[in-house]
Amino acid sequence: MTGKTHVAIGFAVAVAGGHLMQPISLETYPNLLLQEGVPSSVLIQLLAMAVAVWVGSMAPDLDQPGSTLSRDIGGPLGRTKTTAFVGGLILLYLATRLPATLSFMPYLRWGFLVVGGILIMMAILKHRGLTHSLLGMGLVCIAVHWGLLVLLAEGVSFANSLFLPFLIGYGAHLVADGFTKSGIAPLYLPFVPMTQKHWHFPIYIRTGSYVDRVVLRFGAMFLIIVGFVYWA
Repeated sequence: MTGKTHVAIGFAVAVAGGHLMQPISLETYPNLLLQEGVPSSVLIQLLAMAVAVWVGSMAPDLDQPGSTLSRDIGGPLGRTKTTAFVGGLILLYLATRLPATLSFMPYLRWGFLVVGGILIMMAILKHRGLTHSLLGMGLVCIAVHWGLLVLLAEGVSFANSLFLPFLIGYGAHLVADGFTKSGIAPLYLPFVPMTQKHWHFPIYIRTGSYVDRVVLRFGAMFLIIVGFVYWA
């Protein structure tokens, strides 16, 4: 499926499961946003949760250079496997050789390490392989959970509310890809060929088809609107 369809489906699933979003339930947002003097903390948390759903919905395709999130994170370095590999090595090197004059920017080193690691992963992983499996989802979620704990320790009080939106977006992506002709290998294990066979649901669609670009995408957007109207 196209990236926009994945994002629309991810948000639709997140809205449908809004009662799971804690500590501030997604179900309460429509009423909160209609009130006067909405606290800035509520708006910031809502935006952060939306970003978490968006990233989760796109994250499995980080194994594909040229995908939307690959370009957003890696820029021109994320367009091909070659540029991703070379760019990743450069960023990892810079992270270990960060000049002392930049020591006042503690997150710069971590940024180089994270983006560099993602670029290396993008270069070596097979598309719809590890990142489109239950094992891959588990490993990514462990990394995201660790990152959110770091944010929580840094004073971002709502960091723990971002994990579930990310997980919903990621899971929705895998299920949606199960309805495409290429399918996924949910039990994928590296170096175990018998686990790497792709399968799809009996009913499937072609990526970029009318059903993908129009029916599913706008159908998901309609469900999002209905969900907010219903809760409001």
